[in-house]
Amino acid sequence: MRRRLRRGSGHALAIALVVLVLVGAAGTAIAVTLQLETRTSLQESRRIRLAALGDAALAEALAELARDPGFRGAPERRLDHGTISSRVETLGLNRYAIEATAVVSGRRQTISAEVATGGPAPRVMSWRIVR
Repeated sequence: MRRRLRRGSGHALAIALVVLVLVGAAGTAIAVTLQLETRTSLQESRRIRLAALGDAALAEALAELARDPGFRGAPERRLDHGTISSRVETLGLNRYAIEATAVVSGRRQTISAEVATGGPAPRVMSWRIVR
């Protein structure tokens, strides 16, 4: 004896498959969004670290120059999650050029500053991010 299938008995299976596909697509969209947000967050974190280490390299060079007018820079060394270094060049009487460099995760930032001494502390006359 054969049973006759009712008309529309396959609709429940079709609806279940459509719902399953929609849930899978939503899950994939959420996963992709989270991955992009994570990557963006990591890039921003590296950018902030690079800027902070560049500032630290410049601040260190300024402090050393205030202590010793003959200071010519600091070799590259590790600090936090990167490296810093500086180079100081005399431009004239009480005027110096400082190049402070930071490297984080292979990205380099160099700050170039012109500094005047002669008062209680060195004064940054101008500065710019070179690269």
